Amino acid sequence: MSENCEAQADYWMQQLAGCLNSNAAYAAKADLLRTKLLQVCKAGGDVDHLNGASTLPGSVPSGGYVSFKEAIKGGLGITSLDMLCNPWLLDAPYPYNVKLQATNVSVQKTDSSICARLAALTQEYNNAAGGFYQFLVNKFGAAMTLTEAELTSLQNSCNNCRYLLADEIQLPVFMDPGAQGYVSGFGYQQGVAAMQYTTYYYRYSWSIC
Repeated sequence: MSENCEAQADYWMQQLAGCLNSNAAYAAKADLLRTKLLQVCKAGGDVDHLNGASTLPGSVPSGGYVSFKEAIKGGLGITSLDMLCNPWLLDAPYPYNVKLQATNVSVQKTDSSICARLAALTQEYNNAAGGFYQFLVNKFGAAMTLTEAELTSLQNSCNNCRYLLADEIQLPVFMDPGAQGYVSGFGYQQGVAAMQYTTYYYRYSWSIC
């Protein structure tokens, strides 16, 4: 895990080059920032996060930060983010609470977590026009890799005590417990609000200089 974080560090610094080159003081702190980002990445690594993580699930490690966001602010000595200096420029690793599905997952039986996810989607569907299968196709697009027969098999497996499937099925990322193969509406609105704020702050700061 440590090696995986180290392998990503140079790419992070390339993605933050615009930030570092915008201010001589920031450029002078590039090595410190790299170290702080690595600390977060490594601290978030475990058996489920082999590439590390950009946020931590627990308390702040000694002398460190709980996220790339805090590492950027602390490492550069800034109190707010802008369009050039922000954690959204870094596309890896994922936050700790978002599981990366790096390979396709095939299952021969479901379990309570998969069935709970299926039940939640069924409730969201709420007998909309077109049927449940079409609802999932409309919602997830290309990520909906199940055939209609496979979806029916998943539903049937949740109605027997052993969760058995008639045949092995490749599980779509949105059905994989703990994985997030899409951006939720709430998550999207959070991201938009954050970027709107940094855009406003950046423009306003320049307008009063």
